[in-house]
Amino acid sequence: MQKEKLIPDTSFFSFFLYNTQEQESLKKILKEFYVEVCPKVHKEINNYVPEDIEKELHFFNDELDFSGLLKPLFSEEQIEKGEHGVIVLAYFNYNLGIKEFIIVLDDKGARSFMKNNFSYLEILTKWTAEFIKYCYPKIFNKEQILDLLDKMDKSTFAIDKDSLNKIIQEIQNE
Repeated sequence: MQKEKLIPDTSFFSFFLYNTQEQESLKKILKEFYVEVCPKVHKEINNYVPEDIEKELHFFNDELDFSGLLKPLFSEEQIEKGEHGVIVLAYFNYNLGIKEFIIVLDDKGARSFMKNNFSYLEILTKWTAEFIKYCYPKIFNKEQILDLLDKMDKSTFAIDKDSLNKIIQEIQNE
């Protein structure tokens, strides 16, 4: 059975490896998902991803400068951020006929840009907290999910607290 594809941004990795030290939880996710990482995100996470986790990631070939094709749509500031690469990678997957994958994108500006320019990708996009919820019960049980979200709430991870509380309530009510 083919693994479901996941295209995450830098903050996704930051949550598991920096904000909460949840390496084991990330390893469980990597066993279930084909995680494709764009070159910019790879560069941003390179210093804090342990080797055993890095081996499980699939790095998109950065010798192909496909981002140049979409450059007119992005500002210089957007191009410098990993979110640009995530959007470009998602765009190319979708247009190559791969329609079933998950994008994890936590930057509001990048999500707004994607919605305005590639609205068909919006339905495939989740916040890190939404993705964690998506992993229930496939990877984590209810207690584990609530524990991860509680750690998210107590960490320095940037998230809208009302949105996080809504996700927690949804899980508690299941």
